[in-house]
Amino acid sequence: MPIVEAIVRLHSRAEWIDRLEAAGVPGAPIFRVDEALNNPQIQTRGLRIDMPDATGAVAKLVGSPINLSVTPVSYRLAPPLLGEHNEEVLGRR
Repeated sequence: MPIVEAIVRLHSRAEWIDRLEAAGVPGAPIFRVDEALNNPQIQTRGLRIDMPDATGAVAKLVGSPINLSVTPVSYRLAPPLLGEHNEEVLGRR
């Protein structure tokens, strides 16, 4: 891993995407959450979702890109907080 990390750091994400495309290797960037939320495609398609979490804070999310007319996607719950469901899942705290 250290060797791969050292090589990856030699070029920017955009340069790696260009190099992969030129070599015929399919790929796409992996965005940080803030980058994904501000991505023009996410904004244009209305995929940003703000949901209150268990503390009342707003979780900023990217919604599903699937748009079904008969059974549209619904969002009921924000992602759980760290350890929020430990007792239910593990049977302990």
